[in-house]
This record gives sequence, C-alpha cells and structure tokens, in this order.
Amino acid sequence: MKRELRIPRPLTIEVDPDVKAVLEFMHGNFEATKLIDIANAVKELSGPFFGHFKTELNPHVKRFIPIALRLSSSDGTDGE
Repeated sequence: MKRELRIPRPLTIEVDPDVKAVLEFMHGNFEATKLIDIANAVKELSGPFFGHFKTELNPHVKRFIPIALRLSSSDGTDGE
C-alpha cells in the first residue's frame, strides 16, 4: 500500500531531493511506528559507515540544507 506524506497547510516544506527520496522510501516501506527509531539508527550509524568520506568546504558551493520550512499565506502564495 503506497502512502503519501501529508503536509499540514499553510506550512510548506522544501526538502533536498536526495533527502526526499530517502524519506519517501522509508515512509513507503516501514511501519509508521518504527520510522523515528529507524531514522535515529541511521543517524547513529552514519559516522561509522560514511565518516571516511570527507566533505570539503567550498565557498562556491551552496550550503546543504536538507529541510527548510516556510509558512504560506491562506491564498496559497508564499508568505514572503
């Protein structure tokens, strides 16, 4: 059964495409009651599994922001 992420309105969530793909995979393949525990386990294991991949700070590369929250106005436009 395919589940969709539901975003409360008027909140807009902008998610990095790679992060979104992982979230959608998790949401569609694991029981909802396990999602937080799985996400926490992935966070704990990320250092040992991926810590040897060093990230370089490059001033010309946009800073990675996995999730950004933005309030939208009631008419559906951005509240900027």
